[in-house]
Amino acid sequence: MLIWRLVLGFSLAAVLVGLAWLDARSAVPGVWLMPVLLVFTAAGADELARLLSAAEAPGNRFWLIVGAVATTAAAWAAWLCPVLTPADAGLVTLATMGLAMAGAMIAEMIRYRQPGQTSRRLAATGMGLVYLGLPAALLVHLRMQFGMSAVLTMLAAVKLGDVGAYTVGRLIGRRKLVPKISPGKTIEGAVGHLAFAAGGAYLCLTALPAQFASWGLAPAPAGKALLVGLVLGVAGMLGDLAESLLKRDAGLKDSSRWLPGFGGVLDMIDSLLLAAPIAWLCWRFVLGG
Repeated sequence: MLIWRLVLGFSLAAVLVGLAWLDARSAVPGVWLMPVLLVFTAAGADELARLLSAAEAPGNRFWLIVGAVATTAAAWAAWLCPVLTPADAGLVTLATMGLAMAGAMIAEMIRYRQPGQTSRRLAATGMGLVYLGLPAALLVHLRMQFGMSAVLTMLAAVKLGDVGAYTVGRLIGRRKLVPKISPGKTIEGAVGHLAFAAGGAYLCLTALPAQFASWGLAPAPAGKALLVGLVLGVAGMLGDLAESLLKRDAGLKDSSRWLPGFGGVLDMIDSLLLAAPIAWLCWRFVLGG
């Protein structure tokens, strides 16, 4: 399973890098990556709705999926509109998410018959939009505001961190990290996660820009690169644990079983969900974007 997971993971990464290469050279930024992000957002929202239902906190599946996708798409459309500023694009993102929540509330008004589950459904829907829809939109802002280098660096740090955690944990992991939430995670794996994440950020921000200037990779001092990698590594681990908490509460091992060795879409992107806002903050305030 370890070899299968590594081979499949690197194959998916190669496809993503190819799409990023096309996207970086496109006249319309995001045109190659947005379809992938929207599909993953929709599938992840559907799986999240399934987890919430299994945990007896069902949200409105329709508005959770539509709201997450619409929030992500609206962020991209706002950046492409020449009359809107970056601040406007952020407000459009939040307004779209608010409209999705309003739609969920109107749907509950229509279906209401007696006291019971209304508040729980609305709370679950709102949590899903903030947990999934907002980070997906922030990935768009990261791409449009700071360029492909920001996206590549975040993906390299977070996903190499996942590879480090899984590999080191499987090979030498002994001491459990948080057994009540995720029995398979170890302290040794967490150390591997941080080391690989820091290495990924260093590779993208310091070691490679001179050779890959056409990607728009701006060089950064080694200290800043390692710091950003460690911060993104911590965020990625917390994102992974957050989804593990939801699965544990729902009594499920995977968000779905469509991809052996990885689980579902939500299992693949969980570490990115908490890393996306942290990445935006890093580029805005640490790397001087």
